[in-house]
Amino acid sequence: MSDHLDAPGMKPPHGDARIDITDIFAFRQPGDQDRSVLVMCVNPLAPTMGERFHPRAVYNLHLDTNGDAVADLTFAVTFSGEAEQTARVKLDGEVLFAGAPVCFGPRAQASTEGEYRFFAGIRSDPFFFDLEGFKAGMAFTGADFFADKNVFAIVLEVPNSLFLEQPVGYWTTVLLEGTQVERMGRPLMNIIFTKDDDKNTYNAGAPADDRRDHTGKIVAALLGAGGGYTEHEATEVAGQLLPDLLSYDCTEPAGYPNGRQFADDIVDEQLAILTKGSAPSQGIKPHGDTLTVFPYLGAPQSASRP
Repeated sequence: MSDHLDAPGMKPPHGDARIDITDIFAFRQPGDQDRSVLVMCVNPLAPTMGERFHPRAVYNLHLDTNGDAVADLTFAVTFSGEAEQTARVKLDGEVLFAGAPVCFGPRAQASTEGEYRFFAGIRSDPFFFDLEGFKAGMAFTGADFFADKNVFAIVLEVPNSLFLEQPVGYWTTVLLEGTQVERMGRPLMNIIFTKDDDKNTYNAGAPADDRRDHTGKIVAALLGAGGGYTEHEATEVAGQLLPDLLSYDCTEPAGYPNGRQFADDIVDEQLAILTKGSAPSQGIKPHGDTLTVFPYLGAPQSASRP
């Protein structure tokens, strides 16, 4: 799984799916090359493990615009505690949206303020993965576990003028009552490159500290995967994976590792890195329900929504 259930024991961080980041995406707006789309998905298997966004959490979308792996811009999204939730979005403390509707049905209601567009609510999970094949030692069957699953999505459409230099580093975090409990940059990092005891520590960390704190652990994972890396090669690969940021250059077509689109087969990509190219392809096609218009993720799967 990309980042679904990435706490020890394949559970959500702090046992709460509402704060479990599943995936992030960054790509150019299909109809306007001067705009970009930032997506943060949480709550795997929604709404079975959480029917609303967490009202005491802060969902952050961070951008490093000068290459030091420290956030220069942060969109902070919070949610009300009522059953009919609303959202507030701040950019470095300045309120962009207040009282924005949150959508828990099939209709996607967007909010627009100036150059920014915002959506939050339940949508079809765009991640595709043969989970059972992976658990069976990469004996892939072609069955997509996520074909009928939903997530909660936060979608921001922003002007490219926001990105002062290219590329930018993009990652997301969740703070619960002021403490960082979850983060995600590159896909599958905490799932396949860390051991159980390290997962909470990884989630609480910062990209600027990744090479210091996690290089040795990434190297150990690469050496233990059976792909035939030498220690020197594994160290070089760890240096490319860390700091854990999704690099995005809005002047170039998106596609992992430049940003990430819904159709990117990041499972094949990351397993190839883990195994030095020896992993078989999972043989899964991207979901056909994603959209070319805002909010870009498909309508929620009817069997899974409330």
